[in-house]
Amino acid sequence: MTTLKTLIGLGALAFLAVLPARAQTPPPPYGPPIGIEGARKVMTAAEEEAAKNNWPVVIAIIDVGGHIVMLHRRDDAQLSAIDIAQRACAFWP
Repeated sequence: MTTLKTLIGLGALAFLAVLPARAQTPPPPYGPPIGIEGARKVMTAAEEEAAKNNWPVVIAIIDVGGHIVMLHRRDDAQLSAIDIAQRACAFWP
């Protein structure tokens, strides 16, 4: 019985040894970091869209690491939305 278990174990190891190893896929490229001028352009476009649609929002511009570069609260947005936007940025990457 022990010999049978040993043969089955060796057979399983031999089978696993011939299977191709899966390479880890590299993380997706996120592009260059955003600077203050780029953040201003994005913020301007986001503010225009929010105003056009009458959205009471907080707009957060973040870099590739999930750190806030720029934050803007529209006048009609709730104050609690600031905290929500900041916490959401912490979970981005």
